[in-house]
Amino acid sequence: MRLQEITTEILRQLAAWDSPADEAVLHQQLNNRFSPEVTYVELGESLTLLHRNRFINRFDNIKGPRWSITDKGRAELHA
Repeated sequence: MRLQEITTEILRQLAAWDSPADEAVLHQQLNNRFSPEVTYVELGESLTLLHRNRFINRFDNIKGPRWSITDKGRAELHA
């Protein structure tokens, strides 16, 4: 149940941003919304699930992964 809430919130956060989000910034935003805070394991599982289903895209840079929502992810968010 909590994993589903986290994945939905990830989609909401990414939909609100115009450009790909740094994973660290995304994690901090999630921690502002959940108590107890989202663990790195929960974050990783959520991102993997969303990426595997093509709801989000991953972009690698020197600071670490960046994430953005796909059209399929937007449709899932509004389903």
